[in-house]
Amino acid sequence: MLEALHRPGDIVARYGGEEFCALLPNTDMAGAEKIGEKLRSSVEKLQIPHAQSHVSNVVTISVGVAAAVPNSLLTSPEQLQELADTRLYQAKKEGRNRMVS
Repeated sequence: MLEALHRPGDIVARYGGEEFCALLPNTDMAGAEKIGEKLRSSVEKLQIPHAQSHVSNVVTISVGVAAAVPNSLLTSPEQLQELADTRLYQAKKEGRNRMVS
């Protein structure tokens, strides 16, 4: 999975119980979407069995993507996090194993 994050400044950290956050400095929305999809598909390709899942018989992830660039409407790190979190829960609501941006 971490092959999707190849730049020295890219960071993945656990955020909450089952959530992770990828911080991608100097990445616009198109780049973040590309990396988000790489992360999603990389986990699915691992084919880790998940017998208790109602979504898939293998482990999958849902991804919420948000980006902030200079002069954007997002004025704080908290707003960026809230937007990414909202999109993550939208991906889960829409059936999981997908990316919403």
